[in-house]
Amino acid sequence: MIMASGPLSLAIKRKKGSNEIKSSDKNASGISTVNKDRVECGLIYIGRVFLGVLAYVVLLAPTPAAMQAMLAVCDNCADDLHIVFNAKISKCMYIGPRLKLPHGLPEFHIGGTAIEFVVKWPHLGHIIFVTGHDKADIMSQRSALCQQINNVLCFFGGRDPITKWSLMNAYCSSFYGAVLWDLANASIRDVCVVWRKEMRWTWNLPHNTHCN
Repeated sequence: MIMASGPLSLAIKRKKGSNEIKSSDKNASGISTVNKDRVECGLIYIGRVFLGVLAYVVLLAPTPAAMQAMLAVCDNCADDLHIVFNAKISKCMYIGPRLKLPHGLPEFHIGGTAIEFVVKWPHLGHIIFVTGHDKADIMSQRSALCQQINNVLCFFGGRDPITKWSLMNAYCSSFYGAVLWDLANASIRDVCVVWRKEMRWTWNLPHNTHCN
C-alpha cells in the first residue's frame, strides 16, 4: 500500500496582472506568513479577503498507479480551485509486508514537485512506521508522558498527594491511540515503568516500592 500525506499550502494562485503570493512567503509549517491576520474554522483571510482553506490530505492507494491517479486528481483540483499543494513538506510511504522496502519505487509528484519517501512519519500526533510496528509511536508517547509528568511535578510538586494525583489524571493520562497498540510489544513496558515512577513521586513513596 502507498500512503501520501501533507498539508495544502495556504497561498493561492493569482490571476495574471495581480500580485502573486510566492511560495517563499511560507514558513516551515507550510502556513503563509501573510496569513497571520485571521484564521477562522480553517478559512484563511487577510482582512476581509478570503485566501484559502486549511486542510491536511492523506491518500491511500493499493498500487503506485492508483496513487498516481489520485495525485493527478489533486493537481486538477488545485488548478480549478487556485490552490497549491506544498510538496516540500508532504511525504510518501510504502507500507508493505514486514521486510525491506522494494527497490526502484516510483517517483510521485504534486504540483510538479517530487514527494519524498520516508520510513516513518507523524500523523495526527502518532508515528506511522512502514512495517506497521508500534514501537516508534509507543516511545514517542512515552517521551510525551515524561514531559507532562515533569511539568506537573515542577509546578505543583509541593501540593498534597491527592491534588497531584488529580492533576496527573487530568494532564498525564491522555493516551490517545493507545487502543490500537499491539499489547505484545515490549516497548509498552517502558510506558508502564514511567507510570509507576510517577505514582511513587505523586504519593511520596520510597523508590524501592513495587507493585504485585
